[in-house]
Amino acid sequence: MRDSLYTVLNMAIHWAVQYERYQRFATEEFLLREGGVMCPAPGCGEGIVPEDTRRIQCVRPECQRYPQFENPDSPDGF
Repeated sequence: MRDSLYTVLNMAIHWAVQYERYQRFATEEFLLREGGVMCPAPGCGEGIVPEDTRRIQCVRPECQRYPQFENPDSPDGF
């Protein structure tokens, strides 16, 4: 009984980790296809969708010291 419970719990943890990876991949793929970018700060993973601005930057305060992106689609021509 104990071995089968261990097996079921192990499989549940494995599938939860796999589902989290799939969900992250699908979200990143959607963001990139829509013209967005990922925050370059290590461990952030925040998705950024550029608006009509020249600079693209993460809104999280701890990410402000990391590089910003130049928006090539900016209406001001930069």
